[in-house]
Amino acid sequence: MPFTRSRTNPLDKKVCFFCQQENNQQLYTVRTENAGKCLKEAVERSDNAALKTRLSTCISPGDAHAIDVLYHKDCWTSNVFNTLRAKKPRTTKIPFSQRSSLLELINLIDVKTQHKAYISMEDIETTYVNMLDPDDFEGHVPPFSRKWLKEKILTELPHLKSVRPNVRKPAVIYSPHVCEEDLVNMQMTIDMEEENSMKNIYKAAKQMRKSIETFTTTNERSTMQITSNVHDVPNELYTLIRWIMVGSAENLEITKRTRLVDRAALTVSQNVMYGFKSSFQVKYKPKSESVSFRTPRARENLQAQGLALTVHHGTRNMKLIDLLNAHGFSISYRRTLHIETSLANAVVANTRLNQGLYVPPFLKKGIFVFFAVDNTDFAEDTPDGKGTTHGTITAVYQKVNSSKEAIAEPLTVNDAKSLSVTSYHVEMLHCDKPKPQPFKRSEQFVMSPGISASIQLTQTGWVLASALSRLKQGEISSKIPGWAGYNSLLSESLPLTEVGALPLLPEVAHEWSTLLTVIAQANQLRNLVVGEDHPTVITFDMALYEKVVQLLDARPNLKQMVVPRFSSYDTRK
Repeated sequence: MPFTRSRTNPLDKKVCFFCQQENNQQLYTVRTENAGKCLKEAVERSDNAALKTRLSTCISPGDAHAIDVLYHKDCWTSNVFNTLRAKKPRTTKIPFSQRSSLLELINLIDVKTQHKAYISMEDIETTYVNMLDPDDFEGHVPPFSRKWLKEKILTELPHLKSVRPNVRKPAVIYSPHVCEEDLVNMQMTIDMEEENSMKNIYKAAKQMRKSIETFTTTNERSTMQITSNVHDVPNELYTLIRWIMVGSAENLEITKRTRLVDRAALTVSQNVMYGFKSSFQVKYKPKSESVSFRTPRARENLQAQGLALTVHHGTRNMKLIDLLNAHGFSISYRRTLHIETSLANAVVANTRLNQGLYVPPFLKKGIFVFFAVDNTDFAEDTPDGKGTTHGTITAVYQKVNSSKEAIAEPLTVNDAKSLSVTSYHVEMLHCDKPKPQPFKRSEQFVMSPGISASIQLTQTGWVLASALSRLKQGEISSKIPGWAGYNSLLSESLPLTEVGALPLLPEVAHEWSTLLTVIAQANQLRNLVVGEDHPTVITFDMALYEKVVQLLDARPNLKQMVVPRFSSYDTRK
């Protein structure tokens, strides 16, 4: 009687595919495509009609791994492994030692994958090669390759699976059944850790927003600083940024590197402060999609203002400033113009309070002050020499001394409502060209009794060395450094010097009236700072110095108060 489907029991997928029995043995699942193909080929080669009937009841007989076919290891060996091995023709006889080494390796992998999640194919290959004798490896049947070894392992142990996590790394063999529980637990642990980390970050961000929102600077709104420090930002924000950059290290190995990190942390903190959005701004619903955020004036810090002012001073480029503003680094171009207008009006107000003389706020009473005068038209060139901008600038220098009293109040900088500057004009003193004076020098150079003997000796040494070096025949210039350079080499440390500038005079520097006006301004400032008992020291370049000497020779009363100095120092620097 022929064998029909009605004469066999239906396939029970909860028990072994081959024996259809529950005998307390561990069941394995066909999880790989290779194992499914081996099962299909073995059933087709066998004479077991029941197995063929069970396989034909599947949706796709060749896709056994997709329907989770279960089996016992012994059943798989007898029905699949032995069937395929017996039926395949053998063209070359495999040495006994090679077969025993392979069998030992497969048993070893089977045991290890029950306790270890992954085994690298590189480690498996090394173990197998070490098991073989040198002669067996050279005469391996077929020629040895890692691909052949992997196919052998997956054929013998169909419950294992191969995966290659990285192209540059070898494949690994693992048991999905063994590592499934570990992977789930590991993923749950990772998810919980990530969730806890995000909660902590959110709490820190919430606290940081509260610190920024409640932070108030000690600077007055009507004044403008020129330097920033850690007191301009919340301490919590500055500390967090610094921790992100270098960890908990307070000081680095080199002082310069510590200063660079501190400066960078302060810059990032100020950028965060400038880009901060209040709760009201976040919740506000604008009427148009094109409406962006508007930064309140209270959030403008020295970083945002100073960067825009510096770029505008150096380039006068509107697009560059607006680009920086669009990325949250600086204020807008129009806001920059308003601040410059406010500063100009504050300077004019200072000048009016001091009877037409601008007094820089950094000047302290009782500390010596000196000046440098230069023209501002040397960088311009036109085809006909006309249409250039002529101006005269006076720089003011004074050593830093915070204990002394300031002469003038800080500039009061109010918000400018327009870009119009308050009109201001310096009254130029009239001066005709002085008549040539006969050369008469009645002064005598003497050493002041207030100068120590060591300083007298070092200065006398410089004078003699400079004179002797110029007496050598063929020497065009002396190799001895200048007086300022010589003293800087002898000095160990000098206090910092503050530098300011008087308002630009829109007059040609080499005009006699211009020179007389700047000398008069310098005399007025010197009187305010140190009184009339000290001279006024002013530095000029050669072209102006020659004219100033002629002007002073023609005015003896002025010559007693003014000491002109020649130098090539550029006031633009």
